[in-house]
Amino acid sequence: MSFYPILKQVIAGLRKNPTFSVTMILTLALTLGALLAAINLNQVVLFKPLPYKSPEQLYLLQQNLQSEGKNNIGGQLEAPQVAMYKQAKESNQSAAMIKQQQGQVTSDASQPVESALYVTSEYFSLLGLPLHLGNDFSPSAWYTEALPEVVLSYEYWQRQYAGSPAVIGQTLEFNKIAYRIIGVMADKVEDPAPSAPYGPAALYLPMSNQVLNDQKWTNASKSLTTIQRIDTPSLVQSTQAQFTNVMQQTLANHSDIAKTFDGYQLLAHFTPLEEAIRGDSARITIAVFAGATTLLVIALANIINLYLSHLIKQQQTLAICASIGAKPKQLFTRIFLEASVLTVTASALGLLVAAWLLELTKSLAKESVHRLVELGLNWQVSLVALFCALLLALILAFFAKKTIRYHELKSHLSGSGKGTQKQISAQLRNGLIASQVALTGVMLIASSSVLHSALSLANHPLGVDVTNTYSAQIVTAGEDLSKDGKMALINEVQQTLNNHPKIAQTARSFVSPIRRGNFSSPLVTEDGQHQGVFGFNAVDENYFPMLKQAVISGRNFAPDEIVDKAKVIIVSRALAMQVFGTTEVIGKRLGFRTENLFEIVGVVDDHYNAFTHSQFTGYVYWPYSTLRLNLMIRTKEGQTLSRKEVIDIVNQVNANSTVLEFLDVTQASEDLVFHHKLAAALSSGLSILALGLACAGIFGVVSYGTQMRRFELGVRMALGAKPKRILAMVVREALKPLFTGIVVAFVLSIGSYSLFNDMFALYAKPQLAQVTVAVAVLFGFCYLACVIPVKQIIKADPISALRNE
Repeated sequence: MSFYPILKQVIAGLRKNPTFSVTMILTLALTLGALLAAINLNQVVLFKPLPYKSPEQLYLLQQNLQSEGKNNIGGQLEAPQVAMYKQAKESNQSAAMIKQQQGQVTSDASQPVESALYVTSEYFSLLGLPLHLGNDFSPSAWYTEALPEVVLSYEYWQRQYAGSPAVIGQTLEFNKIAYRIIGVMADKVEDPAPSAPYGPAALYLPMSNQVLNDQKWTNASKSLTTIQRIDTPSLVQSTQAQFTNVMQQTLANHSDIAKTFDGYQLLAHFTPLEEAIRGDSARITIAVFAGATTLLVIALANIINLYLSHLIKQQQTLAICASIGAKPKQLFTRIFLEASVLTVTASALGLLVAAWLLELTKSLAKESVHRLVELGLNWQVSLVALFCALLLALILAFFAKKTIRYHELKSHLSGSGKGTQKQISAQLRNGLIASQVALTGVMLIASSSVLHSALSLANHPLGVDVTNTYSAQIVTAGEDLSKDGKMALINEVQQTLNNHPKIAQTARSFVSPIRRGNFSSPLVTEDGQHQGVFGFNAVDENYFPMLKQAVISGRNFAPDEIVDKAKVIIVSRALAMQVFGTTEVIGKRLGFRTENLFEIVGVVDDHYNAFTHSQFTGYVYWPYSTLRLNLMIRTKEGQTLSRKEVIDIVNQVNANSTVLEFLDVTQASEDLVFHHKLAAALSSGLSILALGLACAGIFGVVSYGTQMRRFELGVRMALGAKPKRILAMVVREALKPLFTGIVVAFVLSIGSYSLFNDMFALYAKPQLAQVTVAVAVLFGFCYLACVIPVKQIIKADPISALRNE
């Protein structure tokens, strides 16, 4: 029998049984789609090289402010970063400095806020970034000598210039500085994620003394870094030591600054760029892959049972084939072809499901996982889909061969039919149940841990009331105001806002309490002991009352302390407990260094910022100063505020001033915990899907096994067995593999938790209540699968059961 006629017969047979075919294909397509999407996600995040030239040679060069053996790679000080970059250039090493900032396109009438990536001229060649139009920056001997040129991102070029090639040579004004457009980046070029906290850059501008001061040791920027190429890993340590010496020599030349670093070591630190970009993404992607794989295996157990039941119903057809001369190999080929038609069709649909899931992932998880723009079906994923289809077909054919024996088929036609119906063996049925329960149990235990942790972080109390609250950072362009001028400006803007009919309250502060950003600093006590890194803010006397952040000890700032810049501070409960072990700390002193300490006059309740919570929880508050002009604004009930409305108000006070960063604080808090909510939704979805597949599988296998015992149960009833005794016997035997699966699940979970303790360190322990409910559901479905068929048999006449085996 040739291949093509067999294939035609197989397809014709499947078309006659559409319910079976559709159930098989859809079950596999959904689970295969999830697996293929997870494979592509892991391929991009873990295995695909970065889209840069020789990415394995690229490193992030940052400062590590080490204290008592504890590393602190936080905000980067400008002066030492410039010193390391200068040393790299003098040593003929390939390096580029990067710093991202937000600003306004002042040549646009609407003055939109865009993110700009300030880079030195080596940036484009160092990373090997392609351009769609024009050229990159002109070379310069030193970054302060760079020409006023700008390269547009492809997205910004399309959005603002409709993709016109005539853009080259035009002028663009950013923060009141004019730049000549010289190029457009290629489409889908990604900025190195650690240097892009504000997301993809719209503009690429030359690093200059407007954004970087090589004499300042106090300005710290999270986005400031240097990317350096090191040819061989063996040179990393020696280069790191070289740059450490440069920073320490530079610091020694500034004796007034050196005192600030007493007790600290300022060290150079190299991190492979691939590792820095990957971050915690590997943890997420591996968990997704493990969940998708488990789902497929659980589904496979259902599919095996369904397919074997289908083959047993087709036993008459197979027996005829055997009787007219079909050899075992030919029968296996027929079964394999039938299974292949089902699995290949399911894989094709699975690719469509995967494509949809990848697009969904791009839109939902862009803030949680880097490099998502590179996701998409490719030939590798298609090859994996085909491999999975053939592997699944082989697995189905293997179990079919074990169940349908060739020599039994030949005797099937000559038999009377009574007592000759082939059944799936009890051992296989029990194995399918136990494996499904074990895998489902492991997934439920793991997901309950993730779910509890994610929900606790997503629903963590903020500690402050940010209802109807906005944060607006005010900047002046083309006008260099004095400190007194800045204070007069912020006070007048605040007064104007207070008189606005929409506004209920305002307060001055450096930053919003909840935002994507890191304002932090190390602190010391009076005895010179370094206490670690804490968040800081500078606020006025209205800040705590407006946000309803309770003062639990001491007092709030007095208005004259803001004006006179008094040497007093307020600390949070977490800081007080971490540093002093008590909240009774009024009169104690803290500061950046022992020569400049501030007296604690109050303790306030903690607030929760999801962006910095893993780094620090304690905060210190200084009296407001004009280093950063920012206002917290609360509108009246039912009123909203737009950035344009605030700009108009600011322009009434000073035409050269505008609003740079504008936050709806409530929305900002939601955005910061979105990835936790996504993790909760994902773990819940996987759990429900796994539980549903397991319940359906258990119900199908147990129900099938009970129905196949119809003749046996009819005999027992004919001999006088009571219905309750029959039911108890069937339930008892059905629950054995269920108990086995649960025990295996707990053993595997405990072993996995112990083996991968580091990976699970950030997650809460499994929640007993959730696991208990899931186990109860499994038992319930198993019980129903026994009760329903048995009751049907019990209600029937025993003679009927004997006659209709």
